[in-house]
Amino acid sequence: MDLVASLVSVFSALFTRVVGDRKAARDGARRRLPWAANRKLAGRLKEIIDMASSKDRRPERTVAHLCETIPGLSLASIESFMFGAAEPTLEQVRGICEALGASFRYLWFGDGHPFAADDEYPPPTQEYLGIFRDHDARSIVFVRGDRVPHPAYVVVQYNEFRYRVLPSYWHVSSINGNGGANALVELASLSENIYRTRTYKARGIDVPLSVAEDVYHGCTHASALWAAGWKASHWWDDLADVDHARACAKEYATRYDEEFFAAQKLIKWARSV
Repeated sequence: MDLVASLVSVFSALFTRVVGDRKAARDGARRRLPWAANRKLAGRLKEIIDMASSKDRRPERTVAHLCETIPGLSLASIESFMFGAAEPTLEQVRGICEALGASFRYLWFGDGHPFAADDEYPPPTQEYLGIFRDHDARSIVFVRGDRVPHPAYVVVQYNEFRYRVLPSYWHVSSINGNGGANALVELASLSENIYRTRTYKARGIDVPLSVAEDVYHGCTHASALWAAGWKASHWWDDLADVDHARACAKEYATRYDEEFFAAQKLIKWARSV
């Protein structure tokens, strides 16, 4: 019965849309997106929902999450949007982007990448602790690419569908200039704060280099980090132990490559100048 109701809703909306567009064309004034533009919007919405479901390949769970999260949104209305039979409101588009950590500019205009950050003023590393204090944050994930130049960044996870990729980007390797060395110092200081206070639920992972880069640039949803060969790693807190004073330091030689130790040397050097 639910399936029949959904199909009726979709085709009813489609019929209304076609008739409405023809009438608008006769009147010479369209009040909604042109048909072609709405179809492109529908395609981008489906793409975002599919990407947000990459971890378990079950887009119906993502759709159910949207229905639970966004007031007034139903399964039938989302299906209508995905088929291009109906046009979502701006408020609904913003709600979908908020719920999935997607880019409004991409979904509405087709600009940029599906999950690129829309921050007008990206927060610097020094402000990350304030972001971590957000009561909605479930965990903090320090991501590192598994090959040189070992790109690294931080992802805040709010639930299984919504993530926020923070803008600071480091090379945990020797491939850094003076600016990169100073940025590594900021990363080490952030790590030390978390390690010392033990207030935040933080963890580190190593992932394939291509996946790390795609997630950082917003080309795919952050759940892809757990869908392709990731492994747990203490790299984010071990990095700050530049003097190898911790008891676990004896394990560093088996945990990390030479580039990791080169990054530690850069941190030590930058702090000394």
